[in-house]
Amino acid sequence: MRISDHAVLRYLERRLGIDVKAARREMAAVVDTPRTREMAAFAGSAGCRIRACGMVYCLRDDMVTTCYPK
Repeated sequence: MRISDHAVLRYLERRLGIDVKAARREMAAVVDTPRTREMAAFAGSAGCRIRACGMVYCLRDDMVTTCYPK
C-alpha cells in the first residue's frame, strides 16, 4: 500500500504532535527575502537552490519544493 505525502504530513502533525505551521513559518523566515524572491522569479519553472542555515532549499515557481542538509 502506498502512503501519500499529505497523509505523512498529517501523521506527523496529529500523531507525533509536530507543529507543521511553525515549521512552515521557520522555513519562510529563512528563504522569503527580497534576494530569494528575485532569484526565484528569474529562475521560474527552471528552479534554483538557496543555501541558508545549514540547509539547501530548492525553489521552483515561487515555491520551496524540497530541502536537504547542506
